[in-house]
Amino acid sequence: MKRLMKTGIFAGVILTIISLSTSSCYKDPFYKALVIVEDTLGNPIEEAEVRLYAPVNDNQVDTTQETNAQGIVEFEFELDAVLNIDAVKGTWTGSGFVQLKENETVEETIILRP
Repeated sequence: MKRLMKTGIFAGVILTIISLSTSSCYKDPFYKALVIVEDTLGNPIEEAEVRLYAPVNDNQVDTTQETNAQGIVEFEFELDAVLNIDAVKGTWTGSGFVQLKENETVEETIILRP
């Protein structure tokens, strides 16, 4: 009888541990793009205007930010998408695209040319 009670208590403790470890709080997925803007020599371009937008007419994604001193800018979205990238600094331009992935920060480097 004692052995049966010990087994029951042990099983209860194990089930409690499993249920607590698998019932974590739900977190909304994120979709991040990190755009690095450089010149043809690999130098970072500060204050470049970077635009991410969807190439589909009915999509509302169209956002612009400036790079920091390291030539980097980060965007975050609510859904996955494939977005065009346009970067401009004066007369220098570059373009590319990025495919967002759930719960990942996707990096894309854009090279500006005159």
